[in-house]
Amino acid sequence: MLTFSVRSSEGDLHKIKVSNPRGRLRVVCSCEDGAHDALCEHRLSLLSGEANISTRTKANVARLKEMIEGTDIERCVSEWRSLQSVRAKINRDLRRTEVRLSKALCR
Repeated sequence: MLTFSVRSSEGDLHKIKVSNPRGRLRVVCSCEDGAHDALCEHRLSLLSGEANISTRTKANVARLKEMIEGTDIERCVSEWRSLQSVRAKINRDLRRTEVRLSKALCR
């Protein structure tokens, strides 16, 4: 089992435990969402390599990468990253269009 200490965007520290019982990868977070098996920012940031983790748990990152390599988790995280990029572009385009529409309405 691997254990990570991940700092949230609010500065709270959450424990994430990664295990592989019977060949099935399990990633559990100590936050409220994690307690309900909902996707939380802490697990997502850890799996996508963007987590603010404590120095003591950095050694486990390479082992985590090995554990998720070739799994559905790795594929989903990759797809999530791609969709995040698409969403960011759509949001930028939407804001530009709203500004143009606002100007057109006030002429």
